[in-house]
Amino acid sequence: MNIDMSQFQDTFLQEATENLEELEQGLLALESGDSADMDSIFRAAHSIKGGAGTFGFMPISDFTHTVESVLQMARDGDLEMTEDLVTALLASCDLISEMIALAKSGGDTAEVQTKDCLATLQKYENSEIPPSSDSNIESSVDTSPFDDGGAGLFLDDEWLVTFKPKPHLPLTGSDPINILRELKTLGIAKTIIHTEAVPTIDKIYPEELYFWWEINLTTDANQSEIQDIFMFVEDDADITVEKIEPKPQAQVKAAPKAKEEQKEEPVATLMDERREGEDRRKKTERRQAAAAPEQQYIRVAIDKVDNLINLVGELVTTNAMVDQHASKEEHNEDNQQQLVTALQEMSMHTRNLQESIMAIRMMPVDFAFSRFPRMVRDTANKLGKKVNLVTDGGNTELDKTVIEKISDPLTHLVRNSVDHGIESPEERAAAGKPEEGTVTLSAFYKGGSVMITITDDGKGLDKDKIIAKAIENGVITSAEGMSDTDIFNMIFASGFSTAEVVTDVSGRGVGMDVVRKNIQSLGGSVFIKSEPGQGSVFSISLPLTLAIVDAMATKVGDDIYMVPLLSIVESIRPTEDMIRKMQGSVEVLDVRGEFLPLLRLGEAMKAPETKYEGDATQAIAVIVESENEKLALVVDDLLGERQVVIKSIEKNYQSVEGISGATILGDGSVALIIDLPGVIKLSKREGRFCTITEENPPQDVTQTKTSAVTEDIS
Repeated sequence: MNIDMSQFQDTFLQEATENLEELEQGLLALESGDSADMDSIFRAAHSIKGGAGTFGFMPISDFTHTVESVLQMARDGDLEMTEDLVTALLASCDLISEMIALAKSGGDTAEVQTKDCLATLQKYENSEIPPSSDSNIESSVDTSPFDDGGAGLFLDDEWLVTFKPKPHLPLTGSDPINILRELKTLGIAKTIIHTEAVPTIDKIYPEELYFWWEINLTTDANQSEIQDIFMFVEDDADITVEKIEPKPQAQVKAAPKAKEEQKEEPVATLMDERREGEDRRKKTERRQAAAAPEQQYIRVAIDKVDNLINLVGELVTTNAMVDQHASKEEHNEDNQQQLVTALQEMSMHTRNLQESIMAIRMMPVDFAFSRFPRMVRDTANKLGKKVNLVTDGGNTELDKTVIEKISDPLTHLVRNSVDHGIESPEERAAAGKPEEGTVTLSAFYKGGSVMITITDDGKGLDKDKIIAKAIENGVITSAEGMSDTDIFNMIFASGFSTAEVVTDVSGRGVGMDVVRKNIQSLGGSVFIKSEPGQGSVFSISLPLTLAIVDAMATKVGDDIYMVPLLSIVESIRPTEDMIRKMQGSVEVLDVRGEFLPLLRLGEAMKAPETKYEGDATQAIAVIVESENEKLALVVDDLLGERQVVIKSIEKNYQSVEGISGATILGDGSVALIIDLPGVIKLSKREGRFCTITEENPPQDVTQTKTSAVTEDIS
């Protein structure tokens, strides 16, 4: 029976990526003085090494073995975890990550250049603490290895290891021979193979295993390290590790030398076998077709799966009820009522099933946050700054797709805070601040959305500098009448940068414009607050999922538009005295003393005709909030709340400004989903909309107009 190992390799590579993240986070925590479990750090490296060896990724296994050895010395107290050592270990993490990425794409992991990093790690590995000068191993063995005079003597222990795999072990993808080979790297191993369970040839199943092994192991490793060799097969084998009492002195005396003579051969043989196996894989890879697309995985809590299974069972039962009532020959009133009840139950179960399926895609934003401690450390060191990164709300959940797509925008914003926001230690000290700046990355729920904020306690945004640069670049001609929000938003303009010097970190004016575009492509928005000398806050609002949205169905003429429910504050029927005109065709709506820009959706979407034909008092004003500002959206009618599946227009047609997608209604017709930021931008450009602020109230604008307009306002 041929076993497809690729399925197990994919699983290992996914787990290796997670172990590598744990290793990196642990190293950063150690360096910053936070509590970190050295055993967990070591185990993460050991898991990568062991799994790589088991599944044939020998370059990963060999390189990680050196990393593991250095971590072992640090765990035992033989090496101090200095900043330089952490830097070397983090560099090794980068190389392991590169090899894992190559393995995922079917590339050759041996192509990664590890020589320089390996040489650095081996310097640490060879810097063992020497034994005390007054101890002499040779004389200690000759006298009495067990009395006080032998305090400087470190004799290896003997262990009896039994490894009894269950017959199905090969089906799990584990190779017991590779496990035994790795065990030999710990010391001298004398192995006895037991074959008494092998049946006659007519009863042998090729996919089952009938051997078990007994190993006498002489090693300086402890019991936990020996058991770690078997961590991937603990559930599929019976394993015991028992210490053997020391032998009499006469037999121990020659043991150290004998060990050295015997130990080299198994290790050399193992390395030769690894190289041969690697060569065979290279030849095989050359004969194979192009690598298959990388499989993506998601970890799901078992209770979510159980809930999903239960709901499917409920749906199957309800479906049977519907079929039963629908197939009856006589459709009397009682039968029709039972059918309606069954259909209502099916609708409820379908909604619950849909929500449960969506819950499976939900992941904590910590998956996105986990990359930033390392990035902040490296960027701060490069800029000569001291920066502490604080994360909060990592358990807040978002759709997996949203998390993947928001990672790059977050990277730009966090780097921007470190580079442009946080001052140098000297500048902070002169301003009476601590030399170490703080960048805080937070996530929390707000209504049905998720808010992610990036806050720094730096110098804040310089409005005058932004305005001067914007005028220089031709973004604006004057900042008169512009609010702080409008001024700050200019940093998102393409090619905009206030950096005086171009570095490899920033200054080229790329990144921030991409940030806003990517966030808006997710149906989100970003806005800025900043105080001079106090710092800045970048706030990102994101939908929980990109697949389904709760929306209000609105009618404009013969068309139906879906307005995201989370953006709606209220809906009202305007009266004539609530509508006030401004310059040109711009209007505002007075809602309980609050002036809101009024936008006629039919005009914005160029609908052929509307029911109210320009008379907003015959229509409905939907008060919505978008990008931290309110406005009144005028529509013909409200058709009720709907939960709709979003279909991309761009994939099937082209991008349409003001439209984020489409959905198919129950009658088969198509409704467009409104992108409020896009509609506002379009209307501003066409002169049908203006933002009402304290600096730009409706009264101030109209005082310079004709008396007729003034009378209209009064």
